[in-house]
Amino acid sequence: MRQALKDTLYISGCSHSHHWYLDQNLANSWTTQLGYETVYNHSICGSSNEFIARRAWMFCEKYKPDLAIVQWSNLERSESIGFDAQTKQNEGWQQMLADNRDNKGTSKVYFLHNEESKHTTQSPEYYWSTFYGPWNKDRNSKAFVQTYDFSTAFCNLIKNAFLLQCYFNSIDQPYIFVNGTDWFHVSNLDPDHLPTNEFGDWHPLNFLDKVPASYPLATAKPIADKIDRSKWLDVNITKDKIDTGNDNSHAGIKTNKNFAIQIKAELEKLYAGNRK
Repeated sequence: MRQALKDTLYISGCSHSHHWYLDQNLANSWTTQLGYETVYNHSICGSSNEFIARRAWMFCEKYKPDLAIVQWSNLERSESIGFDAQTKQNEGWQQMLADNRDNKGTSKVYFLHNEESKHTTQSPEYYWSTFYGPWNKDRNSKAFVQTYDFSTAFCNLIKNAFLLQCYFNSIDQPYIFVNGTDWFHVSNLDPDHLPTNEFGDWHPLNFLDKVPASYPLATAKPIADKIDRSKWLDVNITKDKIDTGNDNSHAGIKTNKNFAIQIKAELEKLYAGNRK
């Protein structure tokens, strides 16, 4: 039986739900501005959508927060969970309670801290992953990047979203999905198979709606049509940024605040004043 966590929010995402570029203060992140007493922010910079989904179902298998938020990320990433992966970015992440160095707000926040120790057992308090992405320079990581294609990765996003939806519904876990990447100005589409000058949208499902049936990407539509669009909010932290963080790239403090306001407004519509 899952342990109920009262007045608690769980979040799994990437750097767009992190705090390192927000004066290293979790209180500046949208994740702590939704009105919950306790936040489990299990976001990790560089996370693939596979890793984001896996963390969410691992946590919610054991715990029942009032709400789980999954923030989907870029497509040019993947992970492996075995210990024999031949790449240099093998990482372990341990849950810890943020102190006043990382959290100057009033919410109690748990976040994941990079640990050099490599445990053999994964749990909702400790995750192990081998990251694959375009930032890795070793030969085996580059092999992943060389075999990447947008359509396959996009289909994987849709499959992960559908899988999590089914799992959350089966365990009666309230949830929403939000977006943390740019589907309108995607720079890595194959122009021979997906003419980006013809269509685009900020929301993955709306983006997919515009894809002609003749394109390989359209094969994801039967699964996408089963996804509850009311739970995949049409909000995106990369859209309409009004400021940037310390890295001059990610959304800044004001944009994070606005994003939280958008999410709270959508939650009000979904749950009619009862966020639980």
